[in-house]
Amino acid sequence: MRVFVSSSFEDLVDHRAAAIRVLRQLGHEVVAMEDMVAGATAPLHKVLEMVDRCEAYLGIFAWRYGYVPPAPALGTAARAAGALAGAPKVPDAVPGQTSITHYEYLRAKQRALPILAFLLDERAPWSPALIDGHSPRSLQSDASRIRSLRAELQQERVISWFSSPSDLEARVASAVTMIGLSRQIDLQEAIGVSGGSGAQSVMDSEGYSVAHAIGQAEENQTAFKIDLAEEWWSTRIYLLAALAERLTQVRRLMVLRSDPERLAKYRVGAEHLRRWFGDAMLQQPLHIADINRATVVDLIRIVDYPSPCVPVLSRTRLPGSDEANLTFEVIDKAALNIRLAQSYLVELKERARIA
Repeated sequence: MRVFVSSSFEDLVDHRAAAIRVLRQLGHEVVAMEDMVAGATAPLHKVLEMVDRCEAYLGIFAWRYGYVPPAPALGTAARAAGALAGAPKVPDAVPGQTSITHYEYLRAKQRALPILAFLLDERAPWSPALIDGHSPRSLQSDASRIRSLRAELQQERVISWFSSPSDLEARVASAVTMIGLSRQIDLQEAIGVSGGSGAQSVMDSEGYSVAHAIGQAEENQTAFKIDLAEEWWSTRIYLLAALAERLTQVRRLMVLRSDPERLAKYRVGAEHLRRWFGDAMLQQPLHIADINRATVVDLIRIVDYPSPCVPVLSRTRLPGSDEANLTFEVIDKAALNIRLAQSYLVELKERARIA
């Protein structure tokens, strides 16, 4: 995995070195400013290009906001239009006010990269010379901006605290291992099938939703999704089940109830489906807030789920947006177990090589 390491520079030299060292020991490719320049004033567009090339972001934050590159010079026409000519387009970044370190984090958000954030513990001893506003070498007149960024990270991310380079090294190793395990989770969106109008034939214009779903199913498809807020007839359910068994690998139905108040209006209700399909019906999804940061507990819940197909309810953040969609997806537990076993063997091999 290619990981971008971000932080302010002079105050965190030893901590950056510890994080980079453990990442490389674990077999990851590290992208960092050390590879390009010595210092914290690399061209902003080059830094953002480095983030774009990566598969994960690792940010280390103490008490410095970092270098703020000047806003691009504006021509007369650009000033009249209120535009910042040549400024990189990164959501929530303000040219001339946002530091390179903050830019890197915002770019990682924009690209929807897995984000690992590590904050210096507020109780950890720290030299005043390395705190914004306490030293002539400080780039900021006070610590308001770094405090605001730290608060932003705590609100938006699951963060880890560190107190020393060795402490950070151990926490990075653990967090990156979990990212690697989370990447083994292969989510598959269940194909939705419309109930249509029960008063009409299953093969009318509404009934083609079943045929369309069958046609959409790929070789590795494991589940169809039906919504009990729609009206379902047994004939449509039988048709869906028969065609799925004969023509696809689908052997599970994920049943949703987007409108519980309509339960009494069903031609086919939950009790019918339970009687007909039994264990083939997936009813209780696992709730996982962020599948990209699945915890050990999340993985245990997935592995322990009493079905080869695991329904998952999660919020997926849209690339380039702070909004998240509520999604119902399926995990093939057998495939996940194989990937986890392979990851474990690779980790054992790397540990033996390091030792």
